[in-house]
Amino acid sequence: MHWEDPQIRVVPVAGVSYRPQALDDPSFDPARKLTLVCEPDNPHDPGAVAIYNDERTLQLGYVLPQSLPSSPATSKRCRSGASRAACVC
Repeated sequence: MHWEDPQIRVVPVAGVSYRPQALDDPSFDPARKLTLVCEPDNPHDPGAVAIYNDERTLQLGYVLPQSLPSSPATSKRCRSGASRAACVC
């Protein structure tokens, strides 16, 4: 893995302080898969993207809006409530 790889995006995570148990959970260890879930019905932010473990049983927090790529395709996926795979690196 190389940090210069254009497919790798290192992003800050919001809301971790509300979920301290998630930080110690092995499902968030390096090289583990994650699921990014768009939350179009989120009352605080309809563009919110939640970060869950691969099984979607534990939430780590949210991707900060400024860390998300802004494109029509991304917006359309989020409005539909889509999810996407990711990885802890």
